[in-house]
Amino acid sequence: MATYSFNYTRVPLDSSEPFPQGQELYRPIVKLRVVSPTTGTQVGFSAVVDSGADHCMFPLALATALGIDPLTLKKTTTGGVGNSANPTYFCDVRLEIPVSTGSLVVDVYAGFCAGVDALGMGLLGQTGFFERFGVSFDRRCQTFQLST
Repeated sequence: MATYSFNYTRVPLDSSEPFPQGQELYRPIVKLRVVSPTTGTQVGFSAVVDSGADHCMFPLALATALGIDPLTLKKTTTGGVGNSANPTYFCDVRLEIPVSTGSLVVDVYAGFCAGVDALGMGLLGQTGFFERFGVSFDRRCQTFQLST
């Protein structure tokens, strides 16, 4: 079993009423390539390793960038904390996460949803990601590990 360690990523947030000075958050984010198995198109992207996400989800615009027509995909409605129900289109994609020995490669059935657009990144969730990798978080040290 191989284990790969990643650092949390600093994410500055603008000021708001409850946080007038803004916020500096740290999140478990990986840089990866999303690959369409049908077109072969690859797009570099970032995604949060999110134990609260049921599925791997990406912004709807990414499907288009991959040459995937969302209207040809299977559709359902999804929602999350703080947002309403959004149409979500699912298809198979390959995720390639660069590591010191090459890449961790996983094929997932991912959703593409306009509700994720505001994040500016994807979510790596329970189905497809956590079921394939051992995942551990060390918030105090601002690191997380993926094990194969």
